[in-house]
Amino acid sequence: VDYCLLSDHGCEYSCVNMDRSFACQCPEGHVLRSDGKTCAKLDSCALGDHGCEHSCVSSEDSFVCQCFEGYILREDGKTCRRKDVCQAIDHGCEHICVNSDDSYTCECLEGFQLAEDGKRCRSKMSANQPTMAVNTFVLIMGIPTSANAQRDLF
Repeated sequence: VDYCLLSDHGCEYSCVNMDRSFACQCPEGHVLRSDGKTCAKLDSCALGDHGCEHSCVSSEDSFVCQCFEGYILREDGKTCRRKDVCQAIDHGCEHICVNSDDSYTCECLEGFQLAEDGKRCRSKMSANQPTMAVNTFVLIMGIPTSANAQRDLF
């Protein structure tokens, strides 16, 4: 017996014969609503298996992942990374902050090297190297003169 033909089944998409009745079916990408007759578009995000790190947005027949403000989507289309870590946080680099994926590294200007803390910079001149001091002042002292005498020193 074809139950789908015998009655006005009311199925929105298609009717499938069962042993003693019929059942409504929905096309791929849709689910049968609780009324057993109408179909609703399947929400890929609501299923929870999308794998998006931040947020999921349903599209026409699938979904897309989106990132929160200050982040950009990685090449895998699911995970996010900060746009500019150096601007987003108080990095503490003494000279230069360089973005590197989800993190950053500190660098120093020419003539300096990074200290052990990875943030401060110190001169490449070692404390063990000799230092020369040059005095450019000339001091003239103790020139005897008589009480009334005048001399041109220069």
